[in-house]
Amino acid sequence: MAALLLSAGRLAAQVTESPITVAPGHFLLKMDAVSLKFEDQADAPVGTRYSAVGVGATFLTTGLTEHVDLQVGLELFLRARLKTTGGTTTNSGVGDLYVRPKWTFWSDAGLQAEAAVMPWVKLPTSSGGVGNHAAEGGIIVPWSMALDRGYRAGAMAEWALVRNDAENGYDSRW
Repeated sequence: MAALLLSAGRLAAQVTESPITVAPGHFLLKMDAVSLKFEDQADAPVGTRYSAVGVGATFLTTGLTEHVDLQVGLELFLRARLKTTGGTTTNSGVGDLYVRPKWTFWSDAGLQAEAAVMPWVKLPTSSGGVGNHAAEGGIIVPWSMALDRGYRAGAMAEWALVRNDAENGYDSRW
């Protein structure tokens, strides 16, 4: 699933993406029932605490060709709370929309291994003050390979341009 981006930080129940595409004409629905994040703010005054909950982060994927699929994702409900010595701020609403095409550019039947490239864009569709109201994007490169006894190994690299904390530009993140 995609990381859930919130204005006060990242709520990320990140798992490794798969390079395997959905078959043409078929659909795959993935949903994180609940995602949680709790953290003390290291760069903020003592006692500052951030917490967030995401419910129903959903991706619908459809196969376009044997090696290309398209994913559309939506964060169905987000709630973010920032507690400081001056009080507590809570925001909740619908999250942002994600669009992610995936192309499996390498496959080795002998090794049962694959690699793909997934450019993605986040469209600022959030409500209730839970998003950063900025378009963001990046690229994910997932890889997987079959191991003995039915197990698979997987890894991925991701580069993204995300809105900076000052909201006056973008930061590059690996």
